[in-house]
Amino acid sequence: MNNGMWRDEDFVHHYNELYCDGTQDNTVCLRHLALSKKDVFIDFGCGRGDCLSVAASLVRHATGIDNSHHQIEIARSKIGHHKNVSLIEGDFLGIRLEHAGYTKACARKALHHLNDTEKSSFFESVSEFFLTGSLFIVEDGIFSFDRDELPAKWNDVENEAMVYYGERWSAINDDFKYYSFYEFPTGITAWIHALAQGGFVPIDIKHFTSFYGYILARKG
Repeated sequence: MNNGMWRDEDFVHHYNELYCDGTQDNTVCLRHLALSKKDVFIDFGCGRGDCLSVAASLVRHATGIDNSHHQIEIARSKIGHHKNVSLIEGDFLGIRLEHAGYTKACARKALHHLNDTEKSSFFESVSEFFLTGSLFIVEDGIFSFDRDELPAKWNDVENEAMVYYGERWSAINDDFKYYSFYEFPTGITAWIHALAQGGFVPIDIKHFTSFYGYILARKG
């Protein structure tokens, strides 16, 4: 996982300007978790705190984790008035969480920074902090095909991305190609395998495009 770029304040600003969706899309994502005041929630890759700001008023306690100091500071300024929110600066792998008994979790546009082996290790390592029956939603680069098919399918994927991103495409097309080939979005089968290492079983899967979607999973 490449952490260096997230230490660059200019990169963080570039990412936030082009890729952060704000309250509406985060609300749609969290709706699948049916958050309530009984829940202890965690957002892996909380970024500037958009998702946390939605969740904070709905749950008993919310935790955000991000490996970017700049993102954590933006999040702190955004949600600092919420007394039931804590922020952790650190990598996903090997981190010791402050709560046992998480009931709901979100990882939105975050876990593609982990390769497939690291994804499995991540879900295995955090599983102990989640109660049986907990829900975890992953919204990310989830291919509808196996990752090794990407070169052969690239022209179709790129054309689909051009339509999906619309007027933003000219600003992000180089990023999209880099992300697709040099980071670790992966196929649906690999994502399901990784989740299974933590005892999480998919209960709902949706593809918005052939390269992006969500998996809602429950811990057995």
